[in-house]
Amino acid sequence: MSEPKRRLILVCVGEFLPFDIRALCARLRSLQHFSTVEIIQDMPLPQSEEVSNDLAYFAVIGDILAEMQRQLAIRGIELNSEDSVVGFTSARISIAADDAQLEYFSYYSALQTGHVADERFAVVSTALWSQRYEAPAFRSVTQYAVYAILGYWLDRFVKGGISHAEFRYCIGDLVGDLDSIVFTVRKARLCKSCANKVERAEIAELGAASKKMLRFVRRPPFSRVLEAVQRSPFLSFMLMGVLFSLFAGALGDAVGHSPLASAISAGAFVVIFIAVVIKEHLAPGDRLG
Repeated sequence: MSEPKRRLILVCVGEFLPFDIRALCARLRSLQHFSTVEIIQDMPLPQSEEVSNDLAYFAVIGDILAEMQRQLAIRGIELNSEDSVVGFTSARISIAADDAQLEYFSYYSALQTGHVADERFAVVSTALWSQRYEAPAFRSVTQYAVYAILGYWLDRFVKGGISHAEFRYCIGDLVGDLDSIVFTVRKARLCKSCANKVERAEIAELGAASKKMLRFVRRPPFSRVLEAVQRSPFLSFMLMGVLFSLFAGALGDAVGHSPLASAISAGAFVVIFIAVVIKEHLAPGDRLG
């Protein structure tokens, strides 16, 4: 019996997000974990309240979840039991309108339908990550978004969830200290206990998808710089020119400026450049993993 198809719907909550949600969508599609990955743009942020001592605005988590459900109904989108709807907002979110404690990071909460919790819905706030933690963690908002989605998936699809109170530099950490989230995202790993749970999950491809997503989150910033260079012909030729000059100069000093050596070095760099271009066409750098 074949497994049911899973659809992922990403919802832009509010007018601005500090990352390219279309690029995130493309990365998630490469996992082949979901049958489709869709985007709902420009969902209005529910009426916000002002926090007098913080000069910040927040939205109540329940209001966002209810509006997400309403937006799906307006568009005639019906969900099956395996679908997931994840809303992203740059606003800070709160558990309740009279709750002074703000949730700066991901807050996974099921939408209440009568007395039954609908675990297909989740909301992720990128507010404090983009404002304070992106630089010290050396991980972009997009990487944090992938990390947050994976945490939601694993807690939902792994029997019993993966959350634990013990701090293990694991995605399942229940982080009480906000600064500790920097270390858990930077490590982007599953502890042995959580990894065993994922391997035993009924969804066969969940383990492979998790490894790809965690590998993407762990990638240091210079990987993204190299991707940008590879995608820009101008930057690629400039870099190849600099490398060729350095290599040819070093080789020339070693063999006494031999014309044959210069020709060989030039040919080698041309071959390498062509191989890089072909590789990027066959396996674009924007894929996870």
